[in-house]
Amino acid sequence: DREARLALARELSWNQQLAESLQEYERLLQSAPGDRDALVERARVLSWNGELVAALNLYDDVLIRVPEDRDARFGKAQVLYWSGRLREAQAILEELQAMYPEDRDVALTAAGVHAGLGRTGLALRQLDELDKLQPGNAEVQSMRRRLRQDLRPILILGFTPSEDVYDLTIYSSTAALYFSPVPQVRSYFFSGITPSNDPAGSQTGRELLFGSYGRVNDRLLLRGEIGGNSATSGHQGPIGGAGATFHASDDMQFDFDFSRRFLNYIPKPVLLGINRVELRAGWDWRPGPHAVFHVDYSHQRYSDTNRNNAINFSAMRNFVRNERLELEAGYLYAVSGFSKNIDSGFFAPSQFQRHALLLNLHGKVTPRVGFSFWGSLGGEQIFRDPFRLDGTARFGWDLALSNHFKFTAGYGYFAISSIATAGAYKTHTGYATLEFLF
Repeated sequence: DREARLALARELSWNQQLAESLQEYERLLQSAPGDRDALVERARVLSWNGELVAALNLYDDVLIRVPEDRDARFGKAQVLYWSGRLREAQAILEELQAMYPEDRDVALTAAGVHAGLGRTGLALRQLDELDKLQPGNAEVQSMRRRLRQDLRPILILGFTPSEDVYDLTIYSSTAALYFSPVPQVRSYFFSGITPSNDPAGSQTGRELLFGSYGRVNDRLLLRGEIGGNSATSGHQGPIGGAGATFHASDDMQFDFDFSRRFLNYIPKPVLLGINRVELRAGWDWRPGPHAVFHVDYSHQRYSDTNRNNAINFSAMRNFVRNERLELEAGYLYAVSGFSKNIDSGFFAPSQFQRHALLLNLHGKVTPRVGFSFWGSLGGEQIFRDPFRLDGTARFGWDLALSNHFKFTAGYGYFAISSIATAGAYKTHTGYATLEFLF
């Protein structure tokens, strides 16, 4: 009986028995392949089960038959939203809002899309309008709390000590305060102090910066920062940067950045007052919900007259993503080269390349306790020397002490054999951060 099967499939889905619900819909569609209700509802359950591509295809099948089907169009917009294809979702939702101006589900999803596109102020106004239609709605209140929490100030304190096998020790301490002067703009103050010492001596570099970033429109995000650097060596000067991100589509973006920094993490460059001006361009492409390709090029000009050009390529794929665990793996290729053989105290090879496999893992043990792992293993080559094995690993734990405090601590090991003689590239590193949400 059709109605009985539909009722059973719906009840199973409401009870979070998604696999069993999908089986019931499949049995119903075997006897009635064109059943509109079964097709739309099965697509909805597929999306709840994380099978976004299958859900999208099923919604498209319905819309081929009935292009104006409200439920299929709304369901497709939701799947596009959850897949990160925000602009495609927005186009459908705008049409639906014009046709159904008092539809709560459409308006709530549209508010989420506005937030995803960086239009937090517009999203909050959309939620205010919903409040007038349905005062006290729990979903509206929940989204408003999330959006306002993203606008609240947050203070992040960090400490990163490290030591390598050549007696270079670095103790980096940072403090950053993020706040939103207006909903569309995020600003921050950042300060950092980096004492370092090796057998030749010790130095300390200091940074102070103010920066902001925000969306100009759906496709363009601008950022900039300005500040100063000083050191115990007596060298000081301005630092800062500017950049832009252009979203060509929901799955492709381009980044352009300019920055000026001092090399504060090794005593000799600090003593010499070495600074670097960098121009960087990057490209990211997400061909689907689980994969991302990245390419970037940078040109660096150092105050000791050296120059460096570098290209990085990576391909990553997400294999597991749920509420408790996220696992991704991929490949990295990096190549760079300095123009001069100058001893300014930092690693500056005339040619360097690296191939590596990457693995990233993030998980939740409990709602308040999480863990993470980042690792790489591959080979590297300097000039025409043979490739040598290299690897990195970093482990971390985070603990949400309350809704306002989060503590993170971890350990990292970096073993890059070809450049170990440079010192700072084979190290044991600890790190700890404390986040306070006001």
